[in-house]
Amino acid sequence: MPYKERKRQYAALRRAILKKNNPALTAKFSLCSDGDRFGMLKSFLVNEGVGAIEIEERFQTFVNNLRSDRYVTVTIFQLEKLYGTSEEAKAFIESLIKGRLA
Repeated sequence: MPYKERKRQYAALRRAILKKNNPALTAKFSLCSDGDRFGMLKSFLVNEGVGAIEIEERFQTFVNNLRSDRYVTVTIFQLEKLYGTSEEAKAFIESLIKGRLA
């Protein structure tokens, strides 16, 4: 496939993926290697749509992890161990406790 035609088809594939509005498919398109992306292009051209492109579990997991909040609870002792015991560190830890910094 000539370069200009391949570039045009990649653009059409990208537009179709964004139109489908599937975050896992979008993640796969943006994170995969060139060889995998070319495989997606072949599947897109043969099946005339993005519906036949297989989405691996790792991309589903990636999107789910992006959308979930993860908080860690730490004690004051752990904060002192992490940031030190200087006056600046103590002021920073106090501001964290009071909720002024996120």
